[in-house]
Amino acid sequence: MRIEQLHYLLELYRTRSFSKAAENVFITQPSLSTAISSLEEELGVKLFERLRSGVYPTPMGEEVVKIASELVNCEARIYEAVQAAQPPDKIRLMTIPAISFGVLLELLTQFQKDYPEVNLELKEFPPQIIIDSVVEKLTNVPGTFALVPIQEKTKDDVLAQLKRDHITNTPIYTENFVVHMAANHPLASQDQVTIEDFLAYPSIELNLLTKPVDNTAYNRLYMMGTSSNKRRLKERTHIEVDTLTHVKRLILSTGTHVVALPKLIGLGDRDYESEDIVWRPFADNTGLSTHYYLIHSSLYPLKPIEKDFLNAIIAYFQTIDITHFPSKH
Repeated sequence: MRIEQLHYLLELYRTRSFSKAAENVFITQPSLSTAISSLEEELGVKLFERLRSGVYPTPMGEEVVKIASELVNCEARIYEAVQAAQPPDKIRLMTIPAISFGVLLELLTQFQKDYPEVNLELKEFPPQIIIDSVVEKLTNVPGTFALVPIQEKTKDDVLAQLKRDHITNTPIYTENFVVHMAANHPLASQDQVTIEDFLAYPSIELNLLTKPVDNTAYNRLYMMGTSSNKRRLKERTHIEVDTLTHVKRLILSTGTHVVALPKLIGLGDRDYESEDIVWRPFADNTGLSTHYYLIHSSLYPLKPIEKDFLNAIIAYFQTIDITHFPSKH
């Protein structure tokens, strides 16, 4: 006696038809008929009367159906117990602190509602080490993703290195750098900011990624400035920080500092939503832009739930509209 025979028995009892029962259990009618006949032969009793008007259980068939129903329910409970004992699916997402909260909170909250059985883990990495750290994690821990910003100037080299490390990348979002400042900053009254305007004020550098010293946003803007402005810059304050919190504190406390960053990092941040901090686009073509990539190891095939997670991130970023991001005059 096999458990599938009991499933067939119960379906035949429910439908009272060999053709309907066979269709519902996805086998042919002859196969179903053979399975029921084999069960009757094994038990030595007739379980069903086969009449032109339909199939009807015998008195012994009724008794066997009751016991078969209990056994099938026990089978279901066994699978449920085994499933409950298994660790739930776990998806890890790594990114830098500057975009982990405002950008990802809504996405992760909604995904958790849609997939309550999945454990989500958001891991923040210091921006200077995220590429090196995530490559090790991605190649050693299945179900791990990383959302990383890569600047235009280093994009080709970084992506080539990721490919050599068996890391798959999916482009998610691209945007240009703009100037962030306090709402009462003198430049906030302008529609656009020139490079010379930017360099005339104390500046902040938020290290988004590991990169050569000469490839920071500040140094690239500095190299675009005029000679006279470069000389004046020696008297200006330039501060490098590692967190968006420090950037905001400097902007709000001094009222004079500016920083060149993508707009996306301020999404969902209360200081930006209250418009205490605003942004202005550069009037010049600075060539400063950031590409956001979702990366994961190509050594592990993605599970269906992991594919859903990847697609959810792609879909979420397609809905982001920062055109009307707070920028009051």
